[in-house]
Formats: sequence, C-alpha cells, structure tokens
Amino acid sequence: FGLPKYPTLSKIVKNILIISHGNSDVERGFSINEHIITENRTLLSLSSINGLRSTWDAIKFYGAGSPHRVPIKIDMIRAVQKSKSVYNQEQLSLKSLADREKEQSEKHEHTNEEMKKLIDRENQLLSKQKGLHDKQKKAQLLVGESRQRLDNALKKADIINAQAANALIGAGDEQGKLISDELFKITDELSKIQKTSLLTLPWCSSIKCLIVDGDFSFESLNCLFRYLPQLHRLSINFLKKINNIEMDKNLSMIQLKHLKYVSLKMSAFIPFDWFKVLTKTFFRHLQTLRLTARVGEEY
Repeated sequence: FGLPKYPTLSKIVKNILIISHGNSDVERGFSINEHIITENRTLLSLSSINGLRSTWDAIKFYGAGSPHRVPIKIDMIRAVQKSKSVYNQEQLSLKSLADREKEQSEKHEHTNEEMKKLIDRENQLLSKQKGLHDKQKKAQLLVGESRQRLDNALKKADIINAQAANALIGAGDEQGKLISDELFKITDELSKIQKTSLLTLPWCSSIKCLIVDGDFSFESLNCLFRYLPQLHRLSINFLKKINNIEMDKNLSMIQLKHLKYVSLKMSAFIPFDWFKVLTKTFFRHLQTLRLTARVGEEY
C-alpha cells in the first residue's frame, strides 16, 4: 500500500550514519587549542580563548584557511567598530562583580566578628548566672538554718541567739534580694543577646529531624532552636528542669512553624506550670506530642 516495510529500521540506519567513525575531529580541535594557547599565553581568559577559536574557525570556513580570502561585509565592519565599547562594558561588569564580592566578604567578616563578640558575652553571662544560682542556694540555705535557729532560741528564751539568728536572716534576705536583682539583669541581657544574634546570624541549619540521645538542659533550648528554624521532628532522651528560676523570663519567643512532632522524656515530678511555659513558648504548632516520665510513667 505504499508504506515502508521497515520504518524503524530506516531511522536506525540514518542515526548510525551520522556517528563519527573516529575521533579525528576531537583530536584536531585539541591541536588547534595547543596552537592558540602557547607558553606566553597561559593567562588567557575563557572568553578570550573562545574568541580566538571562533576567529580560527571563521577563517577556515569563510576563507579556506587564508585570512585575506575572508569577505569583508558591513556586519563585520560594525562589529569591529563596536569591539572597543563591548570590551569596556565587559571590564566594567567584571569590576562591578569584583567590588560586590569584596563588599560581601567584608560584610561577612564583620558579621563573624559581631557574632563572636555576642557568643563570648553570652558565655560570660551564662557562667556568671550559674555562679549566682549557687550563691542563691547558699543564701536560701543560710536563711533556712537561721530561721530554725531563731525558733529554737525563742523556745529557750535565748535573746542573744535570737538576735544573732535574726541578723543572719536579714543578711540572707538582703543577699538573696541582691542576687535576684542581678539574675534579672543577666536574664534580660541574655534575652537581648539572643534576639540580636537571630538578626545577625548569617546562616541557619537546615536540619529537619533531631534526636538527642542523652541529657539536655533547659537553658540550651534557646540556643538549639534559634539555629534550627526548619526543624520538623524532635526527640530528647531527658530534658533536665531548672530549679528556682522563673522560666518564662529565661525563654525567648521562637516561632518553630515547621515543628510538628516532639517526643520528650522528663523527670517524674514536673510542675504543670513548667510544662505550660515550655509548650506556650516553643510548641505552638505541634500536631503530635509524646511525654514520658523518667521512671517509665506516661501521661
């Protein structure tokens, strides 16, 4: 009926015929490049090499390998006339690119220096905060022992010991007040540093799933979450609670919009207020939350 008997076979044969029988064309190209890039022209840019190679191929195609046989047309004359302006424009573009890269590099170095200062200051404050917590515990212990001593002195009608105990209670309360004020200032400065570092930080991790197979302190949650804005799943083997601290003053509001699944193991006796602050601050967008007590009780 006038149709080819083997239509697919004819296409295969045509495709085979266009395949080169050797690599002479490739080798010839390498030889031409060796003639262009000589020992005293090793610093040629890629655009210069492409331009020289295009000129070589054009002479071969239009002039049969002889430059004087290449026909001079109006398009070629105009291209030559514009070559200087094109070159100048390219140089300006390269200079602009180099200036932008230099500016970005300087900005990055400045950002790194600022971040280093913030981190050093944050570490100093955290160390000072820890020392103040220890002093606060000692002051509370002193007040407790002094109150017990005062009660015993009053029962025995020992005025001297009662006065001494009362003086110790006053000193302990005064020291506790000073420590609390200092802790409040440190906490406020830490919060400002953390907010500043969020704006200064040049990068954030793209980690989406994190498993902490060990104890993890409550103080470190801020530092952890501000570097992991893309976190989707979180599992912490044991989250340690901080005692004698107003937790809502030690947390910065970090929006973890991608965090949907959280599994936490905590101590068996956890105040509900502590859990409420934790949830309100970090876990606003959760879909699944699994809590396990350290002793194995789930709730």
